[in-house]
Amino acid sequence: MKTKRFIIVAVSLILSSFVLYLACRVYHARQLNLRLESFMAEQIIPIQDEWFSMSNYPKQSESLIRRNEAFYIYVGKASIEGNYDSYWISSKGEYQQLLVSEWYATLVKDANGSLSWMYSIRPLSGSLVCIMLESHKPRSWTAGGMGSVAGSSAYIVDTSKSDWQLEPSDLPCEFRDTEIFRTALLTVH
Repeated sequence: MKTKRFIIVAVSLILSSFVLYLACRVYHARQLNLRLESFMAEQIIPIQDEWFSMSNYPKQSESLIRRNEAFYIYVGKASIEGNYDSYWISSKGEYQQLLVSEWYATLVKDANGSLSWMYSIRPLSGSLVCIMLESHKPRSWTAGGMGSVAGSSAYIVDTSKSDWQLEPSDLPCEFRDTEIFRTALLTVH
């Protein structure tokens, strides 16, 4: 009887430890994702100012930013597929996350359209991530989709440093399953 109880307690402790480990990993990845998103919302203003100085578009007072990530989680031979989107606005040095309805309402309120930004994040190795950033021309939005791209760049960020910097990159930003990012994206909604 004692052996059976010991086995049940041991199995319960092992399962609890595994669940706690996964919860900690997802929490860490979620915090990292949110920090990366707010970091990008903050970085868009200097990027946009530089972009406007090189183009003919009139400068705008706010920036609309969308993070778009496709995810695929394989469970045996089956897979779960979907998209994760996060919407932000950056204006006058301040930024905030928006609901999708607020983001689209802000996007269409300007009769001439707004330059918008879209990016994806790809883990490279260890603490390095690659951020693929695109600017989209005003009035280039179609029903639920993206229109023409005005320009694109790739940047590297070392997330292990306390002060993050966008470093221009020529490296290809390929997706690798080295982190728990895809799983964590499901929890960020």
